[in-house]
Amino acid sequence: MSARTRTFDFLSVSLLVAGGVASALVWDRLPPMMPTHFDLSGTPNGFMPRAWGAAFGPVFGLLLWAFVRIVGRLAPSGKKVPAGTMSLVAFLTTAFLIAIHFVILHAALAAEPKVMTPMWMIIGAFIFVLGLVMPRLRQNGVAGIRTAWTLGNEEVWARTHRLAGYTMAIGGLVTVMSGLVGGTAAGAFALAALLVSTLVPAVYSYVLAKKLARH
Repeated sequence: MSARTRTFDFLSVSLLVAGGVASALVWDRLPPMMPTHFDLSGTPNGFMPRAWGAAFGPVFGLLLWAFVRIVGRLAPSGKKVPAGTMSLVAFLTTAFLIAIHFVILHAALAAEPKVMTPMWMIIGAFIFVLGLVMPRLRQNGVAGIRTAWTLGNEEVWARTHRLAGYTMAIGGLVTVMSGLVGGTAAGAFALAALLVSTLVPAVYSYVLAKKLARH
């Protein structure tokens, strides 16, 4: 295991522990039912019992981190993702979930919480950083834009992930800025930007594969 892989794993576990400690420190102040889901205006529309709400982020984050770290090793020979890359993806996913967990704790404790601005900024930052990672991914069956066309052609994979790097970085920045603006309309715009940034590369992989097949 490389030093880079160990570093990302250590950071991931540290974030998970921090999330659990935070829940324990505010346990007595949490309401019996915690708001855990919100509409575009920031109004809570989903709740969990305190035990579930306080534990969900760290526990689910731990399970997802373990899954991401293990699944790369289970890919067929020749399609494995390097351990360093998977540890980075696992760290980014963990950081995203724990950041959301802190927002949920804030929403449960504050009298009039403003949750959508930090939510959109966290989501946007996550998508932006994933966009920076996309062009570095080699063809594999675990991580990336995994369509039938990218998995069937290395050139389609490479060009699709270069495009995804641009679209996801732009979509992430638009989402962050929408969070700063605030409001339901900005939230809808952020959601549209996220959808477009991820759907465009998938559609492009199909168009490119058909174009290459004709030549």
